[in-house]
Amino acid sequence: MGNSSVFDLIGPVMIGPSSSHTAGVVRLGWIAHHILGLMPTQVDIIFYNSFAKTYSGHGSDKAVIAGLMGFSTFDPRIRNSLSLAKQRGMKYHFRPSHNSLNRHPNTLEIRGQHGKDRVHLVGESTGGAKVRVSHVNDFSCNFHHDSPTLLIFAEDKKGSIAQITTLICETNSNIASMTLDRKAKHGEVLMGLVLDQNLPNYVLDQIKALPWVEKIKYLS
Repeated sequence: MGNSSVFDLIGPVMIGPSSSHTAGVVRLGWIAHHILGLMPTQVDIIFYNSFAKTYSGHGSDKAVIAGLMGFSTFDPRIRNSLSLAKQRGMKYHFRPSHNSLNRHPNTLEIRGQHGKDRVHLVGESTGGAKVRVSHVNDFSCNFHHDSPTLLIFAEDKKGSIAQITTLICETNSNIASMTLDRKAKHGEVLMGLVLDQNLPNYVLDQIKALPWVEKIKYLS
């Protein structure tokens, strides 16, 4: 048996009814919100498998919209998020997809946009408000956001990994895990780094200033 924390036993601080169908879904929406950088004005959401059958009754629809507005898992406004989103100008559409055998039972897909800015996220709610993100903007990735997570969108340049990891290690921060995916050789790449500690702002500024870095998203 793996190690369990008190939060695995009593559950997270959250607005119910379910840690997997509500709190985890808020977190996935929150991640998409922060990758986009603001609330989407238009969003399409696909609920797969178990979510497809229960998303309305278990409040997953309210939860994902709350997350997309930047709400936390314990924000009481989650209960009224659908009407609040409409008041704020968000147009949303939900679609269930049953029997997707190659996907986790609690899989959620988000396609949102605000003007020319877009976000595409695929993630899973794995229980106890924990999540796993498998795709961001058509890149494969693998992070759970249990720790600070740095997403770097950049050109595929020789030595880029070494340069970034050196900047991070110079702060005595430790990299817990890293994923890398690229669309083509020497094309666009997504580097995802999960960290044991929060990074200082000056390191984020140094990474952002690298000439081959397009943008970074830091999920603290």
